[in-house]
Parts: sequence; structure tokens; C-alpha cells
Amino acid sequence: MGPDPEAQNLMPESGSFQIPSNKNATPSENVPDLSTVKLIDYDFAKYGSSETRKALLARWDAEVGGAATE
Repeated sequence: MGPDPEAQNLMPESGSFQIPSNKNATPSENVPDLSTVKLIDYDFAKYGSSETRKALLARWDAEVGGAATE
């Protein structure tokens, strides 16, 4: 059994606008319509490995992350 729909119905009152995981919960009117969301075609085989993740994070830190603190 998933999360209680009654509890998930309280999410908008607390400023939480996620899509409820319980299909019986009522989503907020602020929840985006997933059919209109453009998603990327993520290649898990290529980018999902631990080595690739470490390399990408190191590159981010070197090229972007460090620049934010300058």
C-alpha cells in the first residue's frame, strides 16, 4: 500500500506541488501536465556508469561550480 491519499491531499497547503504518488490523491492545480513536459532522451548505458558520473561532476566543478564562487 502506498502513501495515504488523505496525507498527500495536504501537500498543496504546505506549498508542496509534486505529483502525488497515490493515484487516489488529488493533485494540486499547480502540478504540471506531464503530457506537455519535454523530456531529454537520457542514455543510461552511456552516462549511468560511476566513472562517467565522476568525470562529469569533476568537469562541472572545474568549469562551472568553481566560477560561481569567484
